[in-house]
Formats: sequence, structure tokens, C-alpha cells
Amino acid sequence: QVLVRTKKLNEQMQQIIVMENQLKQSQKMEMIGFLTSGIAHDFNNMLAIIYIESEIIKNNPNNTNLKPVNQIIQAANKCSDIIGQLLSFAKLGKQNLITTTLENALNESLALIKMALPESIKLKQSFAQNRQLVDIDLIKFHQVILNLLINARDACNNTGTITIKTATKKLKQFTCISCKEEFSGTFIELSVKDEGNGIAKKDLNNIFKPFFSTKNEKQASGIGLQVVHRYIHSLGGHILVKNRIEKGVEFALYFPVSQNIQSPEPNANTTIKLSQPTKTIHMLLVEDSQSLAKSIKQLLSMSNIDVDIANNGKEGLKKYLGKKDYYDIIVTDNDMPEMNGVTMIEKIRKINANFPIVLFTGYESDALKYKKNGLNITKVIQKPFNSLEFIHTIKEIVVIK
Repeated sequence: QVLVRTKKLNEQMQQIIVMENQLKQSQKMEMIGFLTSGIAHDFNNMLAIIYIESEIIKNNPNNTNLKPVNQIIQAANKCSDIIGQLLSFAKLGKQNLITTTLENALNESLALIKMALPESIKLKQSFAQNRQLVDIDLIKFHQVILNLLINARDACNNTGTITIKTATKKLKQFTCISCKEEFSGTFIELSVKDEGNGIAKKDLNNIFKPFFSTKNEKQASGIGLQVVHRYIHSLGGHILVKNRIEKGVEFALYFPVSQNIQSPEPNANTTIKLSQPTKTIHMLLVEDSQSLAKSIKQLLSMSNIDVDIANNGKEGLKKYLGKKDYYDIIVTDNDMPEMNGVTMIEKIRKINANFPIVLFTGYESDALKYKKNGLNITKVIQKPFNSLEFIHTIKEIVVIK
């Protein structure tokens, strides 16, 4: 009995050591993420100024040699890519979202991933006929599909059938298994079903916890489903699991239907023509970077958009309350001293639930979170932004208003 207890104690100590190491690593990544996000915020502001001033120069009819400006824009594009890579490393990265169908994305994923499945496993596909658009990051989407297929493969013991389906679903008052939130609405469903033994009831509520795994230590790290959870929720989606003991498990991922229509971005050699609207648009710009605010004001003045600048949320709220009927739209940054953008929006929403508000954000995951939190944000714009799309967005929102 002493030997048995000693063995169990040693196993428990080893588990504690492993957990401590995992916790330290996650804390390191959290600190790296915190520092990186701060650096990225400042760099994105500077890059936005470079982009805007370059477009202003390109629109000056007296400038005939645009080659130096195009080189500046190309260099800025490379800097933006580097910031994106840093944020990706820190798990905060802006997602390279594209608008496509799940079926197109799945075909690409499966072409890459099929080699991970043995020939003894049959992969059955059933795709929706009426295909809807979704907004996804293809690389992260591939990771999610890979995680689900590997789990299904292991659950089947490398034999049997794995079924992948897509469908449009109208859901009402379902509870997400991973975040426990109730959700309703129209979603695009992607399900992966295996013919394994199912998940024990005692484990079902733990499968999305970091480092939890029903496999042995050599088989898995326990982070696969956590990756799935984080990605789906970063898009505003949810997860359901149909668990049948000794008959298999079906993971159903629910993606929001895209509201976007794809349009090609102009490259560095494209000259943007800043058109004049029929009436003056009055904008309240809330931005703590005075240089960026001045550049935005100069850019928008070329399209007959009058910009009033506030340096933080507190000043922005005061200006809005003083001239509620004057402004057509508010554009605000989030990270600012005294009062951030989200807090300002919350206060404005208590007065006017539908006033047009555009939010600048440093990385996409925050943007989607703000939308989800019920702030009724009209549009989220990623820094650094495309000048033409920014101007078009402002005009479009004010016209709809």
C-alpha cells in the first residue's frame, strides 16, 4: 500500500509540474500579447498616417511622378505584414478574413488535410445546395478542420466513416457547449461526425478547457478543442455537440452569415479619386493621436466630409451631447486616455441606440467581441485602413441613415 500511495503521489506531483509549466508558458504568452498589442496600436496609427498622406499626394494633380509614393505605400504594406505576424505570434493577430462559402473553404482544407487520414477511414461529404457566404481566416479555418478530423480519426481508432456536412440553420435558444451562452438566429452549420465510442458524460463539460484531453500524454496536448473554441467565438459563432455513447460524436460549428460583399482592394499603383458627395457630412472623430486625426481630417475634407476632432472618449461624449443634432456619424478609436472608445459608445447608446458609430480597432478579435457585446456598432475598421474603403464606408452609412 505504501508503494502504491508513493506511486500515485509521484504521478500527482508530475501532473502538478506539467500544469505549472503550462501555466507559466500561457502567462508568458499573455504578457507578450499585452506588450505586442500596445506596440501594434502605435505602429498602426503611424502606418495609417503614411497611407493617408500618400493618397493625398497621389490625388494632387500637380504630382506627375508617383513612383516614389508607390514605393512608400509598398514599404508600409510590408510593415503592416510584420505587425500582423507579431500579433499572430502573440495570439492577438488581426485575422485575414475573406468572404467565401464554407464549402469552398472545406474543399481547400480537405485537399490539404486528407493525407492525415489513413485509407481505412472513409470521408463522407454532404454539402448544402443553397450556399451562404461567411467571413473566415483560411489558415485558422484549416487548423480547426485539422483538429476536428484528427480527433475523429483517433475516436474511430483509424477505421470507419467520418461525415462532414454543411447546412443553413435557423436556431432559437440553443446553449453553446463551450461558452455556455444562449444563442439564436441564422447560422451556417459545419458538422464533423465520427463513429467512435462517444465522450464520457463526466468529461463532456471539460473538453474545451485548456490542456484537458481524454487521450494519453503522447497522443495530445489538450489544446486542440481550445483552438476550435477560440476561433469560432472570435467570429461570433458557437458550438454544439451531439454525444452518443458507443455510437460517436458530432461537433457542430455555427458560423454567422456574412454581411459583406467582396470588393478588390486597390494596390499601391492605384490612384484613388476622392469624389464629392452632394451634401456636407458632419463627422465627430474621436482619436488620441493628433497627427492621425489631422491626416484623417485633411483626407476627408477632399470628399466634402467636415471633421470635428475630440482627443479622447470623455471629450468626444461632451461634444456629442452638445451638438447631437449636428453630427451625422461618429468615428472613434478604442485605446485612449481618460475614457476609451467602448465606454463612450456605451454612454451614447443609453441616449441614442441607433446613432451611426464606426470603431477603429487594433486587431480583429476585439472588433468582433465589441459587436457581440451588444454595442450596436455600425462598422468596425481595422487599422491601418484603406482610404478609399474608409471614405466609401462613411458615405454609405450616412446615406443609409
